[in-house]
Amino acid sequence: MAILNKHPKADGYKTGDPVTAKIINDTIDTAIDANQKAVTAETNSRAAVTDAALAKINSETALTQSAEAVTTSATAESVSAQARDNAVIAFNKASDVEMRANRGDFNGANGVVVEAAGHYAFQVLDGDLILTYTGDTAPKFALNEDGELIYNV
Repeated sequence: MAILNKHPKADGYKTGDPVTAKIINDTIDTAIDANQKAVTAETNSRAAVTDAALAKINSETALTQSAEAVTTSATAESVSAQARDNAVIAFNKASDVEMRANRGDFNGANGVVVEAAGHYAFQVLDGDLILTYTGDTAPKFALNEDGELIYNV
């Protein structure tokens, strides 16, 4: 039998006394408790490392999303500025057309004048087809029963 130093749980143990089963059991129980605490601490440490790694990934994802949001915001701002510029251009053009219309720049003849073989001209005035010509002899144009313009050769 071995001789051990006094165990904290061995009441009344004196150096040199034989080691009892109670002292050995108490020592084993103390070692088991210490081992369980160490295993628990290691498990908690590994969980903390995993949590830290996940937090880092989440942080990187948040940074990426933030950068994408900044890019999207800048693009939207650019599109908005272009739309604003286009609206100003459209307004200025509309104002110019309105001013010119009020001034009478777009008033013209009612119809289209087309010259035919010399000094003949057709024009629509108030819904009527008018043939204008020079000289004393009328050109050989006529309207048939269907309202079609006919040239007699």
